[in-house]
Amino acid sequence: MLKKILVVALALMMVFALAACGGDSGGSSSSSSSSSEAKPEETAEAEPAAAGDRIVRYGRNMANVFTLDVWDTSLNSTFQISDCIFDRLLDKNPETLELELNLLEEFPTVSEDGLTYTFKLKQGVKFHDGKELTAEDVKYTFEYFYDADTMSNNTWVCDVIKGAKDMMEGKTHELSGFTVIDDYNFTIEIEYPYAAFTSVLAVSMLPILPKDQPTEAGDDWGIGTINGSGPYKLKEFLPGEKVVLETNPDYHGDIPDVDGIEFINMDSATAFMEWEAGTIDLCDVDSDHVAEYEEKYPNNFVRQPVVGTVRFQVNPGIAPLDNKQVREAVTYAINREEIVNGHYKGNMQIINGVIPDGIPGFDPTREYHEYDPEKAKALLAEAGFPDGITITASVRDTSEDWKQVLQLLQNQMAPAGITLEIETLDAAGLMDKRNNGLIQCMLSDWYADYIDADMYMYNLFQSDYSKNMSNIRNDAWYDEQVENARRITDQAEREEIYKMLDNYLVNEDFNFTPLFQDVSFMLCSDRVSGVFMKKDLLITFAHASIK
Repeated sequence: MLKKILVVALALMMVFALAACGGDSGGSSSSSSSSSEAKPEETAEAEPAAAGDRIVRYGRNMANVFTLDVWDTSLNSTFQISDCIFDRLLDKNPETLELELNLLEEFPTVSEDGLTYTFKLKQGVKFHDGKELTAEDVKYTFEYFYDADTMSNNTWVCDVIKGAKDMMEGKTHELSGFTVIDDYNFTIEIEYPYAAFTSVLAVSMLPILPKDQPTEAGDDWGIGTINGSGPYKLKEFLPGEKVVLETNPDYHGDIPDVDGIEFINMDSATAFMEWEAGTIDLCDVDSDHVAEYEEKYPNNFVRQPVVGTVRFQVNPGIAPLDNKQVREAVTYAINREEIVNGHYKGNMQIINGVIPDGIPGFDPTREYHEYDPEKAKALLAEAGFPDGITITASVRDTSEDWKQVLQLLQNQMAPAGITLEIETLDAAGLMDKRNNGLIQCMLSDWYADYIDADMYMYNLFQSDYSKNMSNIRNDAWYDEQVENARRITDQAEREEIYKMLDNYLVNEDFNFTPLFQDVSFMLCSDRVSGVFMKKDLLITFAHASIK
């Protein structure tokens, strides 16, 4: 537990802990990565690629990477590396994000009542230390995930397995819903039919661990000791500076056609200079340089819309935002066109909901509210605030990009009689305030760890879960609807329910103002192929090749 305390404390000093899937109030999108993440204190040196060099080098902000253990963080930068080292039961296709097999021989079979899943593991899968991966390792992984002594920060992503809540509450150390049949077969029983369960098994938060090793390694796990079964294994880790992976020649799947990967800490300006000089192969591009770099390097420039949305979130639990007319006024006081076409230079996609394009439940036909400060002012007067209101938006102190967006919102809201004050907090202070429901409003993003609208509609807006997002809701009707949607197996029916609920939040409850769907940009060298940004905001290296 000492390692967990130390690493989490370090991570909180550097970055808000839910940056991967969003909800970080700090801007985690790679499109603004140069300004939204903690600034690198040092830049590791990259050597020019020599003839015959077969290492893929990626220059990016690594200053907040202090562990490779996804139990302790939810950073995309950590997930990206962990996904190379570990396997999961299922994976997402890098191009389509559709589920595909990883450690399983076949997709799990489901009982008629939808409660019991039966799994069959591949045989002969080896961890990097040569030990064979069996059902006992899978059982250990899930119990390590939920156990009160080692519990992950990300148990919210999958708490439906029978006995999980008892483990998290410290009542037991064994997961009653997990049964090992033999070395390669096991079952998982869940509390209620849950349509997204198989999708959840592909998330980065649930890599399969070698039994007992994380516990035995203690403080060293995720730092000096990391043992997976994935296509790459750890060679060197300098926290906050550099991660070096080497290709696993004994991988059970397709072996990448490279010798390894280096993740090197660099700010965006340095990374671009190193990329131009040929010392690195990959670098992120922020929105300010999209047009310039795309014109200069059209064959190397990559533009990828991702399944993530950014919104202006208001907290109905704090007055005057407990008044629905006031929340509606805030929506009409926001000019999304100015944010997207001005600040982001047209590189983002305006959206009118929290469900992004690419997730079933996205509604491209829904109209969005035009900027109308006079209507906003009239709504405030009707709500009993003829002299206007003052609200406070909280933001992480290192999030320069989102500070600029909030300043734009500040100017947009003023003609409507809304005074927007901006409060900057360090990562730990922001998380503490958010988790206690004390943030009045904020910019917030959310990305799809699993490809299902449940990822958005339940985890962000179901009343019990929303409280941890400073979105204090007590909406019994909504909760009933979103709970029922989890249990429906007809995907077309679920999609219509999610469209209806998203519309309800935006156009009837005015719980948030949707701003845009994110887009990521990067440059890739001519010598590298098979490496690209996926729609879930993670770069895949599983099929990397060097000419």
